[in-house]
Amino acid sequence: MDKKLRAVMLSLAALLLVALLAAPRVSAQIPPVSYSVGLYQGGILVGEVYRQDADPSSYTEHWVLYPAYVYPNEKNGVVTELRPGRTNYRDLTEFLARVPWRPGSRYVKSRCSDETTLPGR
Repeated sequence: MDKKLRAVMLSLAALLLVALLAAPRVSAQIPPVSYSVGLYQGGILVGEVYRQDADPSSYTEHWVLYPAYVYPNEKNGVVTELRPGRTNYRDLTEFLARVPWRPGSRYVKSRCSDETTLPGR
């Protein structure tokens, strides 16, 4: 292999490694803040999520899915993006009173328990 090409390949590999190490860690949790999380599909707002409790290990998420929301699956190829900081709500009561609710919307309440071990292991 040409020395110049090998040097370029090694430089690219080093840059990729640095980028991967510097990337932020991803969390599956909705953040415990007063702002809702917007759900987007194809760049369109299709729902909002509000996390009720600040406890990182046991909390409840309240999801309002607008009529345009499509449950993603392997056949439809729909990609859902979660973007924090959608709307500021004082508490759950205000979220439920102010979040848009249109005919065909759905409400999902998810009780979450974030554990560091699998049950039975």
